Amino acid sequence: MILLAAFVGLRVHEIAKVHGRDYDQLAGQLTVLGKGSQIAVIPINEQLQPFFNTMPTNDWWFPSRKGGHIHRASVGNCITRAFDRNGIRIETHQLRHSFGTQLLRVGGDIRVAQTLMRHASIQSTALYVDVEESQARETTNLLKIDPPQIFEREDP
Repeated sequence: MILLAAFVGLRVHEIAKVHGRDYDQLAGQLTVLGKGSQIAVIPINEQLQPFFNTMPTNDWWFPSRKGGHIHRASVGNCITRAFDRNGIRIETHQLRHSFGTQLLRVGGDIRVAQTLMRHASIQSTALYVDVEESQARETTNLLKIDPPQIFEREDP
């Protein structure tokens, strides 16, 4: 559940409903029925694929004892308890925010983050991601500055 939230960017209700038929091992992608009943195909990080390949292929990844899949609240509670046991205070949805932020930190484009997070608007994505001072500094340092050209004036 934590991997799906933090490294795939799934919402809790999406995590609750992951079924084996949704994961394509050969293509390394997950089909998700998301917010607003939108279907999305999400590429899975190659490092996660061996673990995901061990999950059920013909059943819910997180089945309920009563049949079907677990409830979204169960996902949030399970993740929160796992972090609490390790002395970490975090809300489940923060993992999704972290996913978006990490995409940008490793050099991803905000449009790619928008697509992977399945936001209709780039403004929604912008609310999710944080830009650290060090990241801003590194980015400005990527600019190539040719001082003579900057200070030359063209007379009209």
